[in-house]
Amino acid sequence: MRLGLVCAVALTGCQVDHDGDGEYGEWTWGLGATEQAQRIAGGWAPPAETLAVGDTWTVDYDSAPPWDGGENCSGGSTAGARVLRDVLVAAFPQTSSIGVYSCRVIAGTNSMSLHGVGRALDIMIPTISGDADNGSGDPIAAWLMEHAGQFGLQGIIWDRMMWTTSRRAGQRLRALDPGVNQHVDHIHAEINELAGARGYEWYDAPTGPGLAAECPTLAASGGVVDEGPCVQLFGPPQYWRTESVGENGSLRWTNAFENDTPSNHSRTVARLPAAGAWDVDASLHASFARFDRARYRVTDVDGEHVLLIDQAAAAAADGWARLGTFRTAEGGGDIVVVVEDNADGAVDSAARSIVVDAVRVTPSTPAPAPPEEQPEEQPDAQPDEQASPETSEPEPTPAPEEPTEPPPGTGEPAFGDDEDEIGPVVDADLPAADDPIYVGLVAEGGCAAAPSTTASSSAALLCLFALLAARRRR
Repeated sequence: MRLGLVCAVALTGCQVDHDGDGEYGEWTWGLGATEQAQRIAGGWAPPAETLAVGDTWTVDYDSAPPWDGGENCSGGSTAGARVLRDVLVAAFPQTSSIGVYSCRVIAGTNSMSLHGVGRALDIMIPTISGDADNGSGDPIAAWLMEHAGQFGLQGIIWDRMMWTTSRRAGQRLRALDPGVNQHVDHIHAEINELAGARGYEWYDAPTGPGLAAECPTLAASGGVVDEGPCVQLFGPPQYWRTESVGENGSLRWTNAFENDTPSNHSRTVARLPAAGAWDVDASLHASFARFDRARYRVTDVDGEHVLLIDQAAAAAADGWARLGTFRTAEGGGDIVVVVEDNADGAVDSAARSIVVDAVRVTPSTPAPAPPEEQPEEQPDAQPDEQASPETSEPEPTPAPEEPTEPPPGTGEPAFGDDEDEIGPVVDADLPAADDPIYVGLVAEGGCAAAPSTTASSSAALLCLFALLAARRRR
């Protein structure tokens, strides 16, 4: 696999554990580019044509379940939120990071946050001297609004404004109260339950600006996906290592770590031209494929399939791991293979590296049915005789040779305690300042403004590195 990855994380894109309760959540990093930096006074003001498109959508609003001490948390992000997150990271390089899952209440309330069920995204945008960068954030918010009905977006909060699809057309955009979090450093976006389960057709072949035609379609005989626009890497770049082995003389690897949600992950798309069943295999290399519980998420026409693959055993066998047989519908479609770095339970520091390399897709040939066996005639047993089946002990499988330990990494990104919810309002007039619609819009959380001096910048940078090192020993 030959793949370039450039990532410059902006300090203002980080979130930390503000209240010291040790709650960190799922996090995906982007580029944090600021070439479009531009401040527009007065808050987010979508153009009339964007508002007109947004008014054409109606999306059902689904609240989070009761808090119940955290028992109702989902344990991770929804499949739909992960797809939308990856599209946003790939399509908008100005995004510094996107946080999804964190089990907690809305700050100042006893109500479950939608982050706790994995249906809210915080899309971080580096600020301009502590104020919103509209040049970077407005295009993302506009794209979300214009396509809300395609992927089940409930609403957006960005730069002093809120927009929701559950209100009457023409009344969907309104200002936030002065006392709540004004969202100048991130866009808060929510999806409903159907979207979380990838129930909209958009999730079968997700597209974003500049993404629709980039990933080419394989031949009818299948093929190998190993590089280019069909392969994406996400997460802190320092935890992706490149080696000059594997398919086409290159592979990437990272280390597994014990956590509920991933930090680094890859996404490989096999775009297929016709309906059918396809055998999918992942290329591995015995020197670096050492983890025995690598988490794969494979999505086909039937939905998402979660697999735990023993990479060490597969690499020692023939260098390919069979992930299974998956289907495409009439007219073809995508089979998407995601590899994540998080693990349930303790991780052995001597056998934790996970390889990401090529994905091979071939038409599946059903195995021939075994011939029907005629039952052998058995002599009549005596009344006091008991038949006992023959048994045999399986031969033990030799353990694979232990490869050289790759160099470990350190640190882990942190997801902060910023909370905000939109809340359902259907065909209602604009709410008053004390309307319950604003209960979920909290004033706490968010990322700090950009440091204004060299000294404070250095201190912030040291603090960020300390947080990363404390959270992850990779």
